[in-house]
Amino acid sequence: MNYVKPEVVMNQELSINEAIEWAIVAIVAIVAVGGVAAYCISKGGSFEGGFDWDDQSMLLGCGFGS
Repeated sequence: MNYVKPEVVMNQELSINEAIEWAIVAIVAIVAVGGVAAYCISKGGSFEGGFDWDDQSMLLGCGFGS
């Protein structure tokens, strides 16, 4: 099995303020996704998420069995 190592490629240099802003955005996104997952589990559902590469959109939600 081959594993892919994630990497980030920067095409331009970021100022320290831009780097801090992106770090904050990333932390907030991680906390938000964790909150949605915790909410789904607490309500008896399962956390579901997906990413569409064509239009670069992300869908997050709760799945409840029928």
